[in-house]
Amino acid sequence: MKVKCITYKNKELRAGELRTITYPLSIQKEYDVYGIMLYDGHMQYLLIGEENLPSWYSSEFFEVVENILPFEFYFDCKKNSRIETEYGYDFMIDAIWGYEELVKDETHIADLFERKDKAIRTFLKRKAEIDEMLE
Repeated sequence: MKVKCITYKNKELRAGELRTITYPLSIQKEYDVYGIMLYDGHMQYLLIGEENLPSWYSSEFFEVVENILPFEFYFDCKKNSRIETEYGYDFMIDAIWGYEELVKDETHIADLFERKDKAIRTFLKRKAEIDEMLE
């Protein structure tokens, strides 16, 4: 699946103040999607932005330009499964699509958020496999 960035700024309320947040994306650039997550009613795409690390970005930043999913994508309807990270970040996942570890191993999702080496290596391995399939 490919998406094209249409914006990289978002207004968020933080500490009682409305702030504009800028994300490491490039307008009009196409990105490959390696996972899709629905949480708290919001859809997120797992991709590599301009910081060269896998990150989740709001689907609102993109338009879909190629809607085919990789053959090896898995799916799970989590029904409000809570994911907690070591650093206190937690969220409720409603559904997730992606490579096997992303869908079947909840610690992998948290480890990606925390940039743990093993999770990054697993992501890069699956990314290479997906990229090869989509060529």
